[in-house]
Amino acid sequence: MALIDDPAFIIAHIRHAYLTSDDSGMSEMVIVNEDNDYKSKEKVKERGQSSEVNRGTVDEYGYHDHDHYAESYEVESTFDIGIRRRSNTAARLEKLKQQRKNQPRTKHIQWKDRPMPLNDDNGNYFEKKEVVKSNQPGKSALSEQLEKFPHQTNNPFNEYAKFDGTIHLNSTNINVKKINIYLTMLLAQERCYPMTVFVIPSAKVQELIGLICFQYTNEGKLPTLKEGVDGYSLHIAEDDGEVDTDFPALDNREVISKFGFHTLALVEIERPAEPDRRVILVKVNVPYGGFSLIQVDGLDTLMKDILEKTMKRRKGRVRIGGPDYILEKQSQPGVTVNLESTLESQDTMEFCLVRENSMRNDVIQKRSEGEFDLRGASFLVGYQYKSYRVYMLHKFKTNTEVQIGISGDKVEIDPVSQQKSTKFWSRQKAVSYEVDNIASCDIVDERHTGRAVFRLTYFVGSDFKHHDLETDAATANEIVTKINHILEIRASSIRREYTSMRGRKGSRRL
Repeated sequence: MALIDDPAFIIAHIRHAYLTSDDSGMSEMVIVNEDNDYKSKEKVKERGQSSEVNRGTVDEYGYHDHDHYAESYEVESTFDIGIRRRSNTAARLEKLKQQRKNQPRTKHIQWKDRPMPLNDDNGNYFEKKEVVKSNQPGKSALSEQLEKFPHQTNNPFNEYAKFDGTIHLNSTNINVKKINIYLTMLLAQERCYPMTVFVIPSAKVQELIGLICFQYTNEGKLPTLKEGVDGYSLHIAEDDGEVDTDFPALDNREVISKFGFHTLALVEIERPAEPDRRVILVKVNVPYGGFSLIQVDGLDTLMKDILEKTMKRRKGRVRIGGPDYILEKQSQPGVTVNLESTLESQDTMEFCLVRENSMRNDVIQKRSEGEFDLRGASFLVGYQYKSYRVYMLHKFKTNTEVQIGISGDKVEIDPVSQQKSTKFWSRQKAVSYEVDNIASCDIVDERHTGRAVFRLTYFVGSDFKHHDLETDAATANEIVTKINHILEIRASSIRREYTSMRGRKGSRRL
């Protein structure tokens, strides 16, 4: 708040404030000639003259001639308190704007009277005319266009033509985006000149890539593009066409209007070559023991690697002192394969596994004489389910009778129904183990009474554990043989780990 003693300055300030803020021109009449009246009153005071002389003449209403403008208007109560009326100029401009807006919808037609009325003497205005049919077949507009462009190529990117903004260049409703595209797949002399593309702002980056490929194919540029837009990406580029590799490619899911770049580059995505996924299988026959299919990485695999894989598949490990077996070609019995040679040099994919210092005929002869063990038969029936009655040995409680069931997938141990006992710690729970979790099964003790103890080792949690089971020697050998054949066929990682661990322990003892 300011205190000013100069009334003339206050009157001038109020008058200018009203003139600059009121469009109606009424507020400037609030204070008119107030400064003149103020000056005249000052002069009267100085001269000591009466105010009646200097006030001038009195009009018919009893006011002096300049008192009409010196006093403010009386404040009157109206219904439009607080509402500022619009000026005539603003109302006139609004009316002209509304008329201009409605002008395209209105058409003015000037009515003119016909000089002479219509009658039947002037003839029939809707007289039927004869149509002359032409013998030559007509051509449609589509046929004419096809004849003009007989060699028009089939563009695989036609679905992206709807995003072309060339037809909307003169439209005021759609702001078409102009982008210069550098094509990095062109030759070096053509790569310096960008291709101008007009795209609608609602198109996405992937759709812009399709539009670029569509225009590229229509212009007949070489080399030919791929048939999919997934093999290309848009990158930020300099004005000279150099791709800015410091920034990643534009996201294909984003709208192109989100980016303000006017220069981009179309870059072909380099995908790593897919490795050759052809599976090479080598068949290794085992006399009266079936066969094994060994998968190798390529034809340059050494034969000793194939033998090692076969032994791991069949027995779980290879002897350190040297192989117990050799490989022969299935078509050439008695001819040992050189283990340092490659698979490609053998000209065959079928071999036979033979024990050292023996022949396939010896095995056949033993088979005919009945000296051959029933490994082949056990191999064939190894996956059949069979159960046995055995006793499970415990350290701190009495032995319990259980039933062990063996199949190709699991080994189950179920307690035989026993009489109710008050000692809860003597009860045996039923357990089941997957074959892939079983490490080994070996006979650990043969007694003179005709009974034998075999150990079933399995993997649980992060450690190897075992069960000791007792039965007659014949049944124990049959169980051990059956489980070992199944383990040889499955060749699980648990068994390989246990075998290697047991081999390391044996070498430490030596």
